[in-house]
Amino acid sequence: MWQVSPMLQLYQPMSKRKLRILLTAPALGPLGSGENGGVERRVSFIKGILKSRGHVVSILALKGSKVLHSEIIEIEGNPPVDVTRKNGILIKKRHGPSAVDNIWNTAGQLQKNYDVIIGLNYDAPAYKKSTLFSTPVGHMITVGSLQRTTDRALAEFAKRHVHCVSFLTLTQAKSFTEIIRPYILRPGAVVNRSEFIFHKKPQDRLVWSARITPVKGLRAAFAVADRLQLPLDIFGKMQDVEYFKKCIADFSDVQYTYHGFVSSKKLSRIIGRARVMIAPYHWVEGFGLSIIESLACGTPVVALRMGGPAEIITPTSGVLCRPEARVEELCRAVQKAWHLNRQKVLERAKDFSSEKFGDALEKWIFTVERSWK
Repeated sequence: MWQVSPMLQLYQPMSKRKLRILLTAPALGPLGSGENGGVERRVSFIKGILKSRGHVVSILALKGSKVLHSEIIEIEGNPPVDVTRKNGILIKKRHGPSAVDNIWNTAGQLQKNYDVIIGLNYDAPAYKKSTLFSTPVGHMITVGSLQRTTDRALAEFAKRHVHCVSFLTLTQAKSFTEIIRPYILRPGAVVNRSEFIFHKKPQDRLVWSARITPVKGLRAAFAVADRLQLPLDIFGKMQDVEYFKKCIADFSDVQYTYHGFVSSKKLSRIIGRARVMIAPYHWVEGFGLSIIESLACGTPVVALRMGGPAEIITPTSGVLCRPEARVEELCRAVQKAWHLNRQKVLERAKDFSSEKFGDALEKWIFTVERSWK
């Protein structure tokens, strides 16, 4: 029977104990490149929160990674190439030495120097290699179920180490059908409100922010902007150039601006000037970091009732549409969100404070350390 792990409520960490923690970064590209999507910002704020609480944190990541004020152990190796998603299945092709293998081989060699290792990968080798470590390992899953072989490897790890796999939302966890007792971090993320500034008077614009790949629904955003005759601001790493070009060609009347993968400061300024963020992601989003960033600017969000967004967006902070929603339904949702009170939108963002997330994160990490066997 599927049930939420009770350990989150029962275990109170010994907060005065300070741990030596190794974070292993995802291996789609160096941190700072944008290839890993919102997980890159997640690595940064996890490191910052743990460090602020007195823990010593190191990061194991691909060569060329950049995280402010961080000790990075750089690893060479080839990330997956030609990463595509078809019918919910993640396809990864690797050439040469695997970056994932190299990261976790190195983690195994260094494990005696740390009290806990926290992985942010979605890769079967990470779960298979780490299950036999002597140092406790926790895996924080940031995506929904994508690939059966990877899910099975994760389920085997979770059976052996019951409380050592965490998820960001209940909806996300339910997509992993073989995980019997998922551990849910609540809240599953934090927004740095010093970087994302509230904007009271927006312009008549739409904004979309994600990796440029079909599952993130950029085409739907273009279609809505075209139907409503609104300019569209676009943010995110360019991962599928041909898809982007086709969106432009098919909706040639849309006045769009592609800003690329940018700093939080620039992202905040432009998200904040938009009336509505449209986020029609066509997969089970683990959380949806860009959504709470939008809320922190006072900008309401229109999204599909799938994955993390379904648990984040409330009637006062945005509008949820059916997963199969077409352009007409998305347009009506944008028109409804248009008139929401931006101050109330901001109030929802306050539920994702660094203090609340830090408490949840520490409880889980101490649970990993205690329950490892």
